[in-house]
Amino acid sequence: MTTLMLLAVSAGLLLLLHFYAPAPSGLWTETLLESLHVPIFGIIALSLFVATGLRTDWRPAKRVAFVCVAATALALLSESAQISGPRDASFEDLMSDWLGASAALLFALALSGRHLYPLAARFSVALAGLALCLIALWPFISVSIAYVERNVQQPILVSFDSRIGRVFRHTQHATLHLSHDQVSKKTIGHITLEEGAWPGLIFNDIWPDWRDYSTLVIDFGLEGNEPLEINIRVHDRAHKLGDQPYNDRFNLSYKLQPGRHTLRVPLEQIRNAPKGRQMDLSQIEGIVVFCSAGHAGRQFQLVEIRLEYTQ
Repeated sequence: MTTLMLLAVSAGLLLLLHFYAPAPSGLWTETLLESLHVPIFGIIALSLFVATGLRTDWRPAKRVAFVCVAATALALLSESAQISGPRDASFEDLMSDWLGASAALLFALALSGRHLYPLAARFSVALAGLALCLIALWPFISVSIAYVERNVQQPILVSFDSRIGRVFRHTQHATLHLSHDQVSKKTIGHITLEEGAWPGLIFNDIWPDWRDYSTLVIDFGLEGNEPLEINIRVHDRAHKLGDQPYNDRFNLSYKLQPGRHTLRVPLEQIRNAPKGRQMDLSQIEGIVVFCSAGHAGRQFQLVEIRLEYTQ
């Protein structure tokens, strides 16, 4: 009966991985869901390890080897089945499955072999299991740290001073390199435009609650003698989850002149930008700073994006 229960738990967890596909609601939630592969396959591996102990007289090391092969096969089958299912198969998920199972099996070997192996060996095995756990869960850990930093630094929405905060930004047909300004003591982002539609920078999962502020402030820079048309887009979560028409968000074209400039946008203007509704200033999801096609090779600078309250 115990063996059947353990196998039923394993089967149930596999079905959960295959069919459970919630709607996306931010990078942290998405990373958490992806990281669930680690504990789920850890539990599956432990269940199979205990089940083999109940049904065989194998030593712990042999059981670990058998379950590791079985868990790897289950992970391959699970990912293959997801190709046509509601979730997407990926090599990253497969590695998370294997790392989760392997870490759990190392812990199991360290605990179950207390009468067979010396303490130093079991301690080393447990440390190896802990290391695999940290490797498997590092994407979730790093994203969680980035969210803590994001919350601490608000009302600064975008700053290039943080290496961790880069998880929130993405280039689109553009390259980004950073430099440190000795005068302002800030890190400046240099965005070089490439061929392609709407080249620029995308900032997702920024600090969402803008209700206590009145102004969006963007510090720009442009070298050379020719101005450059910059587009600013702000959207909330409702826009991101909806059909995303152009007039359901805030859009602004700004002719950036050579030199250093500060753009100030009243939040009331952003609130009233979507057609037929008001933007939810408590659920802002992202900012996009971009240009139209045809400016490949041009470069502009972005120093900081922040919120301010002005009377």
